[in-house]
Amino acid sequence: MRGILWLCLSLILVFSIAAQGCWGPEVIEPPSLTLDDPPPKVDTPSDWDGSDEINSDIGPPSASDDWLKAISRTRQDEKSCSSTLYVDYLLTEPNFTIDYAVFKLDGAEWYTWFATIPQNPLHKELVKEVECNRVYKVDVEAGISSNIAKYTETSQKTVTVPPLNATLQYKLEEITGASSSAYKRYKLIVTFEASDLTRDENSRMTRVTLKGNGDTWSEATSGLEFDYKGSYQKDVTAGQVFELELFVTDAEGSEYTYSTTATVPASAYMLTVQCSDGGEVILSSPRGQYKVSPGRTDSGPVVPGTTVRLTAKAQTGYVFKGWGGNLTGDQNPASIVVNADKSIKAYFIAASEIDTPPAVCPVCGNPVNQCTCR
Repeated sequence: MRGILWLCLSLILVFSIAAQGCWGPEVIEPPSLTLDDPPPKVDTPSDWDGSDEINSDIGPPSASDDWLKAISRTRQDEKSCSSTLYVDYLLTEPNFTIDYAVFKLDGAEWYTWFATIPQNPLHKELVKEVECNRVYKVDVEAGISSNIAKYTETSQKTVTVPPLNATLQYKLEEITGASSSAYKRYKLIVTFEASDLTRDENSRMTRVTLKGNGDTWSEATSGLEFDYKGSYQKDVTAGQVFELELFVTDAEGSEYTYSTTATVPASAYMLTVQCSDGGEVILSSPRGQYKVSPGRTDSGPVVPGTTVRLTAKAQTGYVFKGWGGNLTGDQNPASIVVNADKSIKAYFIAASEIDTPPAVCPVCGNPVNQCTCR
């Protein structure tokens, strides 16, 4: 009986050892690492004293250039250039609050913001008038924190003002054979060029628009590359004035506008001559002669810059008194340069209306009829 008991105990012990070998705790192999894998890293802020454990789920934020955007909008003409710098800063980080932000322009403090209450995200827009043809550096330093750590984030942008450039020119060509009169017709030919000064693939030109007196004459939105040339033609009439503007924009939102004024010269100015009764006026110019009869008012076109000679001829019993309007004095004949619309009056009066002083004796000085020296 005792032998049987020992046999049972021995069998139980054997099965127990075998069970531990087959169904014992699972051994987990560590993940394999290669030389290409970077070592684990946890950034520790400089002011952390080690009293709190850094939660690996709330590590330092990742820097992003998208936080800071800076563009310019520039207007230029033949005499002046003005530009405005626009800065847009948007900082958002989960699990952090934003404590402060300092903006600097070319190293000088521009704007500082401090949080009075926890804030996230932070969005600031700044505007400043700046000089043209310069490169500006915008720096932003922001302080952010969580309940266990503090960090400082910096962003920087370099802005070329303006990042775009444009030239705008025009010329006028006379349309020949249109008319034999003094009036002329012209063709306005506008040529323009636009360039992306930064040569940045991410901010290349997206639109080039030519406008005349506010109306769109030409617009290109594709195939611009870094340089673009265009032209536009239009038949115009004498004396018209066109305010020409060339708008250029890039992918980041910067704008450049160049403007100039195209003045179509007047092909003819109107010369008006009015004669009073008692005389006529003869007008002489390279185009010939024209007579204005007594008591009439006549008008006609004259090529700009033409010199017209006016001769007043009094009828019998009348005398020429003088000129009025755009010509003064009593010089006869007289000349005038027609460089604008002109109006001239010729005055004649009856000879009887002229007061003739009595003859005076050269010896005593008395009127002849009262002379005492005879």
